[in-house]
Amino acid sequence: MSRLDRGALRRSEVLAASAGALLLIALFLPWYGLTGEVEALASRFGVSTSANAWRAFGGTDLLLFLAAVAAIGLPLARAARWPLALRGPAGAPLAAVGALASLLVLARLVDPPAGGLAIKYGAILGLLSAAGILAGGIALLREEGVGLREALERWRTGPQGAAG
Repeated sequence: MSRLDRGALRRSEVLAASAGALLLIALFLPWYGLTGEVEALASRFGVSTSANAWRAFGGTDLLLFLAAVAAIGLPLARAARWPLALRGPAGAPLAAVGALASLLVLARLVDPPAGGLAIKYGAILGLLSAAGILAGGIALLREEGVGLREALERWRTGPQGAAG
């Protein structure tokens, strides 16, 4: 069993992993909800007035969960010195996961699952967390001395161009 070397984690990896943990938490917080008189009436009858990501989405929730797990798992696997067969720089998958999660959350903010629902704090935390994963991935690429374009090329061409 390998031990976790906390000193092996870079700031960018800590950022991505922390943002991934926040995204996991955000999935359980209210993303959408009723407001005003409708909320008061629903509350009076014991009806839930908000929905978290698990209740509001039909598959996006699972993708966001996987993005959060990847954002936590990739840095921790590296800190545990597990052999990772990455095709390119380690920041590339974190940046890709963060970009995908950010786009998914943004799409759900622009197009909520039902009309008349207010956006709640869980959705905002979800967007900020997803952006944090993306920022961590981009920062890791910079620490590795690789630009986005070069990272994509390395992932496309395979292990011979791999670093990190």
